[in-house]
Amino acid sequence: MALHRRSLLLIFLLLVLTPGLNAQGVEARSLAASGGVLYVGTSAGAIYTSTDGGETWRGFAKFRQDYVIDCIAVDGSNIYVASWTMGDPSQGAFLHSTDSGKTWVLTSNKHFTALTVVRGVVYVGSADGVYRSVDGLTFEAISTGIKNVQSIAVDPESPSSIFVGTWHLGYFTHNGGMTWHSIHKGIINDSDFFTIVLNGNTIYIGACSGIYKGSDDGEQFKKEKTKTDARRTKVLRQVSNNTLYAGTTDGIWISTDAGKTWKRRGSRYITVNDMLATSSNHLVVATLHHGVIWSDDGGKTYTQAQF
Repeated sequence: MALHRRSLLLIFLLLVLTPGLNAQGVEARSLAASGGVLYVGTSAGAIYTSTDGGETWRGFAKFRQDYVIDCIAVDGSNIYVASWTMGDPSQGAFLHSTDSGKTWVLTSNKHFTALTVVRGVVYVGSADGVYRSVDGLTFEAISTGIKNVQSIAVDPESPSSIFVGTWHLGYFTHNGGMTWHSIHKGIINDSDFFTIVLNGNTIYIGACSGIYKGSDDGEQFKKEKTKTDARRTKVLRQVSNNTLYAGTTDGIWISTDAGKTWKRRGSRYITVNDMLATSSNHLVVATLHHGVIWSDDGGKTYTQAQF
């Protein structure tokens, strides 16, 4: 059922007690948006779509039930899906549709852990490095010695500038992968990089040790202040030069001063897997325990989506 706005405590209790996407142990894992359509991937091999900002969802694609869909990218009529196999994370499935999801082709059994599409070119990360594809079918390795990639960002104005995050810090290249440089100055050692956001000459990193801000030369970063004990920042979304949202294991946070200060929005008991900001106030969140929730007041209150 749809939830109306109440106190944060009541909202949290309702989210826990109301059957949602995770009622049978199914998580909302990944989100994507294109042309007014939202996509959510689950831990049971299914994708759902929404055309009303995430309030209601309907079935879109169903793959093997043991596929955990961690990445979705939509580029016109091309849809790319990266998943791994429940029970054997070393095995994966990369699926590609060229007709908006009517038909699908399994193009690789590799477990790709990061995915983005820029100017029609697909960039993916995996346990053994970074790959690039111009057709979504064949992949060219563009890194040497980079392991356990879990985030990737490509500068749309200069696609030769690529930033990747791994289980242990990150790397960047400004020549399309011919040479790579480590990202570590100002960052706590051994930080996992979960998410990277590029905005002009500024780069934001969400890591297991918090949120960092630096310049796009990749050389020096400063840790931002969130006043939270749970510092794992799974996803960052920027909606303007000054406003950013952070999805963490300790709730959703907002900065209105370009990352200098952060405040929690809503309950701290929301564990975020992925998040979309479709406007400055409208958020759609894929969570660990509560399925998909959405907010139209900048994260102050949340409503559980209907499936």
